[in-house]
Amino acid sequence: MHKIKTNFCLGLSKPLNILDTKIRKMINLSIENNLYFHISITYPLNFYFIKYLLRKKKRAKIKFISKILGDNMNNFRKSFKLTINKLGIKCLHIAQIVNLPILNPQKRKFDEIDFIRFNELIEETSLLKKTKTIEKLYLQIFSADDYEFCTKIRKYFDGFAFYADLNNIYIKKEVYDFILKNNIPCLILSIFGNPIKTTDTNLHIK
Repeated sequence: MHKIKTNFCLGLSKPLNILDTKIRKMINLSIENNLYFHISITYPLNFYFIKYLLRKKKRAKIKFISKILGDNMNNFRKSFKLTINKLGIKCLHIAQIVNLPILNPQKRKFDEIDFIRFNELIEETSLLKKTKTIEKLYLQIFSADDYEFCTKIRKYFDGFAFYADLNNIYIKKEVYDFILKNNIPCLILSIFGNPIKTTDTNLHIK
């Protein structure tokens, strides 16, 4: 049996209507119940709501998860700094790396990683962990990522993030089995609507 601890996260990908009292109640309820907040600098307007309409003491209670670029050090530092500054916070609970320095962008394989730039990224994140500016580092994996890629990249990260909905999980079955077998912490990114491309319907969120 797998001992899996679950937590919930409030996704902030859609613009919040800051004049709507129900939205404010939802935010306050989420904070009171210790929900994680998932955000990205690509999501519009919500940074304004969090930084300027939530008191500093309230913001400090929130465990933030944010997408951060990882294709090169310049983009990593820029996206990380923008995220911290726009939220008006001191640290991220989870930095979700959404891409990697790949020699050939058309081949997302472990052997295609630019390890000079990748090692720079890992060293930088290790320093940020020591200063508690980042608590955990997750890698976003995709349906095209194979078993070899995921098993070899695993040791550099605290967990994985991937897309899923109530009917499908958008990763390969071998990767799914590897995650379960090794109890790898995961951030499940919900998809709403009806994606055209599906994977094995026998895979479920356990």
